[in-house]
Amino acid sequence: MRALIKKISHRIAEVNKYTKDQEEQIEYAMKICSFELIKIFLVILIFSLLGYASKVIVAMIVMITTRSFIGGYHEDNQVKCFVATFLINAGVIYLGCTVHIGIIGKIIIYLLALFCIWNQAPIVNPLMPITREELLRRNKIVGTTITLIFVIISIVFENNKDLSNVILWMIVFQVMLMFNKEK
Repeated sequence: MRALIKKISHRIAEVNKYTKDQEEQIEYAMKICSFELIKIFLVILIFSLLGYASKVIVAMIVMITTRSFIGGYHEDNQVKCFVATFLINAGVIYLGCTVHIGIIGKIIIYLLALFCIWNQAPIVNPLMPITREELLRRNKIVGTTITLIFVIISIVFENNKDLSNVILWMIVFQVMLMFNKEK
């Protein structure tokens, strides 16, 4: 896989007359995207085989779209990242299916989660540094907005308890993982 990515990135750089540095950037981006897609596919496949297809798809959509902007937990290699993603989704799906919280309780949790995201996001992780002030501000607004959209979806679809709860628990996990920084 790595050899194929290297060949493709080299060919792209060659055709477009990119520098060696630009070629390395393309190769890095292709590796990250490829491994992320494989991780997402495997997590969805495993939980689908266990009968939780709709729940894992909802959980992954919430996870991917919010974490990209609010930051938080990152692992230093793909195996650890896969294991962490798998365990987070397992916890979210289990809690989503077994712990049902009333609408008032959900609203309180959502308000606290949105407060935390607005006040802390984006979390700048040494493995994924962001330094430009305008990008930090943009990520805070986008992350809070995307989370708010999922909050609204969860409340509107409250009658579908399992899926509504999967959204709730993924947001709770994402907020908890924002504060998972080593000193």
